[in-house]
Amino acid sequence: MALSTRTSDVTCRWVWEAPDPRSGDGHDLDFTGVAFDGGDFTGAVFSGGMVRFSGAVFSGSTVHFVGAAFSSGTVSFTGAAFSGSTVHFVGAAFSSGTVSFTGAVFSDSRVSFVNAVFSGGTLDFSAADGAMPSGLAVSGTQPHATGLILPQAWLRPTP
Repeated sequence: MALSTRTSDVTCRWVWEAPDPRSGDGHDLDFTGVAFDGGDFTGAVFSGGMVRFSGAVFSGSTVHFVGAAFSSGTVSFTGAAFSGSTVHFVGAAFSSGTVSFTGAVFSDSRVSFVNAVFSGGTLDFSAADGAMPSGLAVSGTQPHATGLILPQAWLRPTP
């Protein structure tokens, strides 16, 4: 299915409507370069396959990944821009596979990983720029979870 370069809540819901409206299990989905003006991936299951949000723009809207499960496979937000948006990964579970925010830019946005569970896999923010999303607490110079890779600028210096 080809998506336009701009999508809305309706389009996001439609994409997830078969066979299980919240499962990308084993499927490849490509949202590369899409400008999101809203969306709801609440409870989505990203397991196996490749899902790309590379170069996507999250601007002036709210997008929910609340309670989403990321296990096996790869989800890429590489080079995505979060500008003036609210994006919730609240309560999301990262248990295996790779989720990459490499080179993503966080500018004047509220991106939250509060209450997210990190129990395996890799969550990679290397080379990300801007303010660190909430919920990615660090202790000294180390991220709070194994497999969480943060840019040096986000790590707090040890006093």
